[in-house]
Amino acid sequence: MNLSARSPLRNLILWLKPRGLNQVMGACAPKYVKEFYSFVQQSVEQRYALFAKTQNIEKERPLNETAPREDMFHFLCAARDPSTNQPAFTKTDLLAEARLLLIAGTDTTSTALSASLFYINNDPRVYELLVSEIRSTFSSRDQITHGPLLNSCAYLRAVIEETMRMTPAGPSEPERLVRPGGMEVDGHFFPAGTLLGVPHWPYYHNETIFTDAWKFLPERWIASPENPISDIHALRRGYSPFIKGVNSCVGQNMALMILSITLARTLWALDCRIAPGTNLGEGRKELGWGRRNKKVYQVDDAFVSLRKGPVLQFRAREVR
Repeated sequence: MNLSARSPLRNLILWLKPRGLNQVMGACAPKYVKEFYSFVQQSVEQRYALFAKTQNIEKERPLNETAPREDMFHFLCAARDPSTNQPAFTKTDLLAEARLLLIAGTDTTSTALSASLFYINNDPRVYELLVSEIRSTFSSRDQITHGPLLNSCAYLRAVIEETMRMTPAGPSEPERLVRPGGMEVDGHFFPAGTLLGVPHWPYYHNETIFTDAWKFLPERWIASPENPISDIHALRRGYSPFIKGVNSCVGQNMALMILSITLARTLWALDCRIAPGTNLGEGRKELGWGRRNKKVYQVDDAFVSLRKGPVLQFRAREVR
């Protein structure tokens, strides 16, 4: 676990951020972080300017003309505080939302993609089954798009789901603040103001819930005579890689689509393997207790996942 994500001084840090700490952190940030901040700021300013321009055009738009497309940022820009009728979000708020959406929408997906390729290439049986399904379902790479044909690839979806169980992109706990009156969990009372959460990583590797929890088994998500649908439903009750409820990930369907298309197109067109002599991503003795399993893709918990590897080799497949 990266201690910066669980600092006991977190509340103090949050208090200091708008009081000068943001400027200090910005000045000390690495070059690539500054480039990211600059990119996000320019994008938000351009989008806000487009929104303002669109609003002016909208007032003069004839009734028979189609209204401009309304994306997520349109609604953030257009939101109004009901008590004041002023914009609900300042430009600073929009900037924060953009940073969050970019990180949440790219880092988590790239972690799942890296982990998927790690597990696929560390298990010849899984590799062969997945490649066979993809190459027998599609006749060309261009045919691999979002739709019924891609959704019919049950093993591909199972591989993605098992990857998110084995190595969740957000391994730590999503927090919940106990409300006034407190609450009881499993016979233990927690007073109001307590932060509670269930970390994904230990839950998904609990042998009492997931049989062979440390093994990569996509079949656990596919119904069969040996694996009835009732057992799969039981697993799903606590399986929530995108979190559940009102705070669930708004982009989960897009993330699954991106993962499915990327993996399917890659494995349709290319053969791949772990580069000989490399072990980036796998567990090692020097990583310490709980991180020695060579078949488990390793990440560091910094709320998002910090990772290295795997190193892969690709070659164009022979299409007969």
